[in-house]
Amino acid sequence: LRPKAWDVPLLVADDPAAADAAVARAVMELDLPTFASDPDGIHVTVHEDERGRARVLFVLNPGDADVVARVTIGGSSSRATDLLDDASFDVVRGAVEVRMKPRTVRMLALA
Repeated sequence: LRPKAWDVPLLVADDPAAADAAVARAVMELDLPTFASDPDGIHVTVHEDERGRARVLFVLNPGDADVVARVTIGGSSSRATDLLDDASFDVVRGAVEVRMKPRTVRMLALA
């Protein structure tokens, strides 16, 4: 399925509010899934398979602090395994908690 066409504004200024507004508009207009994450500053995205099932969860910590990130993914996954270091995490009531060192990314396979 192709996403519907929409007019994409050109973002040339270093304006975080304009970037946030453009992302929010894309999420709404393209009906993209969103995933709650905590603490603030943690970023999350998901790769889905051809049936729309979440298969790989990417968790990013661009900050300078070591944090425990909590991500609500829902669905039927019960385990998340880091594909880079084999660390394994339980998915409890649709959420996973992972330790994130500063300026790191985890690539978690969902099972």
